[in-house]
Parts: sequence; C-alpha cells; structure tokens
Amino acid sequence: MEGSVTNGCGGPLADYLTVPAVATMFGVERQTVRVWIRKRLLPAIRMDGNVFLIHKKDLENFQRPRSAWFDAVRTVRAEREMVRRATQSGEASTPPTPAEEGEVAAERTNQ
Repeated sequence: MEGSVTNGCGGPLADYLTVPAVATMFGVERQTVRVWIRKRLLPAIRMDGNVFLIHKKDLENFQRPRSAWFDAVRTVRAEREMVRRATQSGEASTPPTPAEEGEVAAERTNQ
C-alpha cells in the first residue's frame, strides 16, 4: 500500500482505534477498556509503553461484558416499569397488609 501509513502489523492505521476512542464508543472509562484487553476479552496490539491499538473488525464481534450489578439494576428497573404500567392501567392492586390478611383468615374460619 504505497502512500499509506502502516503500524507494522499489516494494516493501515485508519483501521485501528485507540483505547480512548473505544472507551468513548462504549461509554466506559479508559481503564475499563484496558481491563478488557488485559483479560483478553478484546484483542489489541501493544505499541510503545501503554499505547494499545484495537482493530475495528475486532470491535464488530466484541460483546461488551456486563457485571452482575448491571444485570441486577436492569432487572429492578424492568420490574419497576411493569408495576408503573400496571398501576397506570388500573390492573394493579395494593397487597393486603398483615392485619387485613388476619381479618380474612378469621372470616374464613367463622364461616
């Protein structure tokens, strides 16, 4: 490829992204991207010092890892949304208090 700058890894530099660019794409901190690289979840080429280059094709297949905390928050938000929708549509009723449950049980035994 005459006239194009290469990184010595067989491809033009335009095909690679830096850690800050990937962090911006995924909305995470730079350190998070470095952890993905260190854990070998995201392939990267180490250049000078702590400079890493990530090939754009590697990002196409990359599945962003989620933490258990993220999944728990997503579940809670989904449950709250279901309750909100049910409340707005009038389908939901409030659960009985322990005193009300006791009254219902007492009525059943007196019948």
